[in-house]
Amino acid sequence: MRIGILSDLHEDGYHRRLLLEKMGKLDSLLFLGDMTRDADDLYAYSLAQEPFIPFWSVRGNNNFTSTEPDELTVEIGGKRIFMTHGHLYGVRIGVQNLVARAKQAGADVALYGHTHIPFCDYVDNTLVINPGPGGSYGYEGKHMGCVILIENGKMRVETVQV
Repeated sequence: MRIGILSDLHEDGYHRRLLLEKMGKLDSLLFLGDMTRDADDLYAYSLAQEPFIPFWSVRGNNNFTSTEPDELTVEIGGKRIFMTHGHLYGVRIGVQNLVARAKQAGADVALYGHTHIPFCDYVDNTLVINPGPGGSYGYEGKHMGCVILIENGKMRVETVQV
């Protein structure tokens, strides 16, 4: 099972395409917000795959017209994944509130964006991931995303960057 994760694209279609190409074949695609047009374009991408791949998205702090939820918990490959943009959980000063909410949701994984700083580690037995910025506000000049691989109930995370 390959789950692609992108965040903070900020309508940078060029890097979005490069990241998706580098991710390869995906079984699901998750977007952690910041720009409604990106969510729309990623949804269209997921529908165009053969077969189509499930797509989930949450609203970011710049998604002013979005009707997407602020947070979402999905089950993929036997793992519960809590996703949010992060701005409502104070992730700029730490991930404790995010992890507490993910645990409340019964999640194995907590995903967030917003800070434009990649992060991947276990916090209080929850895998916490920020894929980094995919778009024009790159981290140290890099545009990033990640793929969670689930095999035999075990998770592994691969960073993708262009």
